[in-house]
Amino acid sequence: MDTVWRYKMQLWKKNYLITFLLFLLVLNTGLFCLSQVLFKNDLERWIEMALMGEQRFAYAISEFEDTADINEQIKYICRGYYTGNARMSVSADGKSIVNYIPDDLKFAYSADIVTYSGRKYVLLHDTEEIRGNSYEIIYMEDISQVYKEQKWRLAGLACASLMLAAIIGTMLYITMKKIYKPVNHIAHELRNPLTVIQGYGQYVQMGKICEEDRFFAGQQIVKEARTLAERVDRLLIMGNLREGNIRCLEINADTLFQELKESYEGLEIENDIISVTGDPNLIKCLFQNLISNGKRAGDRVKLTGKGKYITVWNDGEEIGEEDLRYLNKNHRWPGETVKDNGFGIALCYDIIKLHRWKMSYASSREEGTTVTIQIME
Repeated sequence: MDTVWRYKMQLWKKNYLITFLLFLLVLNTGLFCLSQVLFKNDLERWIEMALMGEQRFAYAISEFEDTADINEQIKYICRGYYTGNARMSVSADGKSIVNYIPDDLKFAYSADIVTYSGRKYVLLHDTEEIRGNSYEIIYMEDISQVYKEQKWRLAGLACASLMLAAIIGTMLYITMKKIYKPVNHIAHELRNPLTVIQGYGQYVQMGKICEEDRFFAGQQIVKEARTLAERVDRLLIMGNLREGNIRCLEINADTLFQELKESYEGLEIENDIISVTGDPNLIKCLFQNLISNGKRAGDRVKLTGKGKYITVWNDGEEIGEEDLRYLNKNHRWPGETVKDNGFGIALCYDIIKLHRWKMSYASSREEGTTVTIQIME
């Protein structure tokens, strides 16, 4: 049997299948148990009704005053029961008085459920002492309706199970796909520096290289290791963002801008803001992402703080209208247009949302691209 598909299937799809199958197992087990409980209750109620019918008959014949005509009275009552979906057999001291019970019907207990002519009956076998005579009473009442209702109940629950499975399965698939989609982007972001490190590491292992090439390879390995460390730090920050806990501190804006300028060569800054309030690590991470994106997009990047607004401008190519529409509606970029931006854009949105700030994008061929952040008090 071909099982290669198990190894080619994405991990999140395997998790989805396992989760969905467990859900189906729990759902159908629960519905089946529910149907059995309802069926048991209905069956007990019908058996109790049959027992009451048999007891009413025994009480009726015990109250007869004319003992000479008691057999005719018993036959009359039994005919009434027969028309009401109940069959009876009555004998006194071994002599049959009336018998509506099939001769070939077999039963083993004083109370039993038997099948006759494709229908279900509850059968009660009892003996009563009345005025010195021993009366053997066999009472059989039709309970096929209980089993018919159970079949309809099972069919209804099966339909409900299919509908719930379809709805929950679809919702679960969409949710798990949405959850695991960033993982693909993250894996791509981490794989690039790892590939570079591995390549230069193998190059150094070759041994037959000059000292200059060895030094260059070492520089590249250190550079990519720092990139990898930065991206891992961003992942940790994203994990903290999901918890929703931040430290709100007053941050000196001039100090923040100067630190960013030292981190990014050629960054232009202009600022008249005294301070901003928020989590220092998250806010620094926000501007690092925006500046990094700007540097990848163009040659010049300028960070400006004025009033309640901080802007990050770059002279890169114009962002298309569709991409701008996604960004200005606080949506992530479509997967096919993310490219090297990776989870940085998603991280920016999460930080903005957590600080209750606002962010908007503007882009044109003549003026470049500007990201404007409105700081809310």
